Amino acid sequence: MRFFLILITLLTSSFIHADSRGWLLDPKTEDARFERLQTYLGGFSSTMMETGQRFGSIHDALSRDNPELARYHWSKIRQAIEVGIIKRPARAANAKAMLLDNTWAQVDAAFASGNPATAWQGYEQAKGACMACHIAEKVGFMNSQPLFERTAPDLAASCKAQGGKWVKAGRAQTPMCDIPYNDAGKACSDSDQCQGSCVSSERQRGKKTKGQCSASPAAAFGCYALVSKGVSRGMICVD
Repeated sequence: MRFFLILITLLTSSFIHADSRGWLLDPKTEDARFERLQTYLGGFSSTMMETGQRFGSIHDALSRDNPELARYHWSKIRQAIEVGIIKRPARAANAKAMLLDNTWAQVDAAFASGNPATAWQGYEQAKGACMACHIAEKVGFMNSQPLFERTAPDLAASCKAQGGKWVKAGRAQTPMCDIPYNDAGKACSDSDQCQGSCVSSERQRGKKTKGQCSASPAAAFGCYALVSKGVSRGMICVD
């Protein structure tokens, strides 16, 4: 009996879709097909969904003392964001300045260090960069979720041992380890010259300015202008 039900279902399905060439080939023109494909692939939201899931997996991996797995997910997060930028180029500026151009490599090195405390510091740095980017993109509501409240139980002690301060940063009072950058205050013209970001007080977007390397991960919060190639990208306030 079950066999006949399956057969009837298959035959009915074939009859209903007998004239269909497939969801992508049914549109009559190539432009219409590309439009359907673009709708199917979506925008940056799918990137954020994958990034969030993988960031949670990074926490799980570090909790199990598996930095190799954490580093794997971190590499996939970069790929996901780069694909998202292709689909939504308007997201590129902040994603590159706050994460891809500089912070990503630092976090990757922390995961590869073999030192659990350093790896967790990398996790906190990544979390701070993501939250700052959300605010810069005017989607700060994304920060109010359990994903960004996850931390290591003994991270405060590890932070102090590394010369840092355990602080609560931003409006959401997110706990994080704030270890001063070695190049804090150094003159710069782009963030790839700093451990953190190259910042300035120049409010006017597009105006040439001299920057300074940010002081620490917690300095990602507050009001400042990011400097790229010696030019201010305009004042932003990250809280």
